[in-house]
Amino acid sequence: MVPRGERAVHVTPKDGFRPARGSVVDVLAAFDPSVVAVDGPADAAVVVAAGTRVLAVDDAPASGDGDPSYAGVTLLVTETEARSIAFAAATADLTLAITPPESACCRDPAS
Repeated sequence: MVPRGERAVHVTPKDGFRPARGSVVDVLAAFDPSVVAVDGPADAAVVVAAGTRVLAVDDAPASGDGDPSYAGVTLLVTETEARSIAFAAATADLTLAITPPESACCRDPAS
């Protein structure tokens, strides 16, 4: 079950990284600076969701050719993060970064 105010979002990291179920990760988006303006340096990725919990990991790549870079990960995120991830997935390369488990302890579902 997904708690009130949160969403389960499936992402496909560019590098095919699939952290273990239960891991806590940040979702980073590397936007093309000529297409999307971001705060901070043009050559830096931005965090679109922080301290998210991995709910599930694809067993096999989603593509028929066996390419592991198409394997996906399902994350528990806030409603706001779900919208940010959807935009980032359409316009940027996504990367997951493992964070300490404590990063998930203080998330506010209303943010």
